[in-house]
Amino acid sequence: MSGANPLATALPGESSVDVELVERTVNELNELHKTKGLETARAMGERLLAAFFAGEAQNFRDRGKDHLSFRALTGHEHLTVSYTFLYHAVGVVEQLGMLPPELGEALSFSHHKLLLPVHGRDAKLRLARRAVLKRLSVRAFDEDVRAWRERSDADQGPRRGRPRLPGFVKTLKRLPRSRELSIERLFSDQDFEYYTHADARRLLAETEASLELLRKVAQELRERIER
Repeated sequence: MSGANPLATALPGESSVDVELVERTVNELNELHKTKGLETARAMGERLLAAFFAGEAQNFRDRGKDHLSFRALTGHEHLTVSYTFLYHAVGVVEQLGMLPPELGEALSFSHHKLLLPVHGRDAKLRLARRAVLKRLSVRAFDEDVRAWRERSDADQGPRRGRPRLPGFVKTLKRLPRSRELSIERLFSDQDFEYYTHADARRLLAETEASLELLRKVAQELRERIER
């Protein structure tokens, strides 16, 4: 298990899929998702941590990618909650523990999401207090957090070199541009002379699978942009 302490106590459903645990948690999360807001996010985050990660957000960050039952839950066909929402819900639970109750509960779920990328309890505390005292809207708070992050980046000095491109960006860059995506450019009638009907069917299935993957990538990017 990458990044995990081999001597750590096994988490429920971590090394093999616990179908009963997954199904029960899917139903509970779907019920909570029927309403929205900070209380819903906190309840879902706490339920997720309790079910799979022994109540610890650090376990979620360190071991979530390798947790087989958690991965089964996120891909469950009946789960109405996106992974992004679950990620935010866990982050909000942890963030609420870093802020005074009267301050943390005065912020909306949308405010909390904007505050999640801010590192350090003191910085979170200052920005949260300012948002509550000035009654900042979500848009105004977004601008406030962005300004703080820009100042923080400037204080750390210029970065060396260009940031490394994520793997999926490199893959997307290798795809043909729209002007190249024409039937004539991709293949001709002569190409199909060497294809059997079964080969063509297999090519169609592979193409449709690739399109579905790209659709999921686009959805994930859209959700991250709209955080």
